[in-house]
Amino acid sequence: MQTKQSIQLFFTRYVTFPDRVILTLLLIGASITATLNALNYFYWQLPASNWGYELPLLGVGAVMIFFIAWGMYVKDISPRGSTALWGCGFYFWSFLITTAMTQSVQATPFSPIDAQLVKADAWFGVDLPMLMAWTHAHPFLHHWLTKIYYSMVTELLLIPIILICLNARRTLSIFFIAILTSFFVGALIYYFFPTMAPSGIFHSPYFTKAQYHTSDAFFQVHHHLKITASDGGLVAFPSFHVIWASILTYCCRIKKYFFYPALIFNTLLILATLLLGWHYLMDVLTGIALAMIAIYIAETILK
Repeated sequence: MQTKQSIQLFFTRYVTFPDRVILTLLLIGASITATLNALNYFYWQLPASNWGYELPLLGVGAVMIFFIAWGMYVKDISPRGSTALWGCGFYFWSFLITTAMTQSVQATPFSPIDAQLVKADAWFGVDLPMLMAWTHAHPFLHHWLTKIYYSMVTELLLIPIILICLNARRTLSIFFIAILTSFFVGALIYYFFPTMAPSGIFHSPYFTKAQYHTSDAFFQVHHHLKITASDGGLVAFPSFHVIWASILTYCCRIKKYFFYPALIFNTLLILATLLLGWHYLMDVLTGIALAMIAIYIAETILK
């Protein structure tokens, strides 16, 4: 009884409304992941690749829960130290939950909608194989777009670290709320409207091994085959590269010298998703729209 009262007192005194929103989103993500995994285990029984590091990381997760709580407790005593502890803890759990959910949505029983996406792209006048051929014909551009595209993981690590160093707690709250909201909505869109990605539809000599692995993994899962395609992405529609690039750019608005390089860099990254053949145009447009909605939700919550 005393422990319950202590927890209630801690939440009342130290846990802000944005903190409660982030915690709620993490619980929602864990619930969605568990539900999808249970559905697959009892009904669909589709094989899904398992990266295998979520369970060992749960031990680290316990430490990160302490980081979050301690960061909330010392907010008025040491603002910078508080932001560092709080930010690292929430970042870790956001990474863990989204990674687990990414794997759970692979086991979708629904039919792919690639044909509809190709038709929509054609309506906009976009010929993806032609764009890829044009990009490949410009080696310098192709080289740098490839490097920029693969830099997303680095950017997802680097920008939150910079925000922590700047003690930008409000911007970090926007980051966590927008990232989690857009991820859960985007992952569920993919679950009900899955895609094989362009490499599973078009024939082009310019698709890479990693791109073929994305569509091969989809094929193997939905034909109950052993999954051998371990490289490449998992979710094509909407494009999470585009979602994350948009949200990260918005979070860089805290400093002009920080924002403009990020804007130019991530504009190129978004173009790279299309010019390199990773995504349909509709993946890109949906990703931008979803990012804008998630940012609006985060800003509204923080107001």
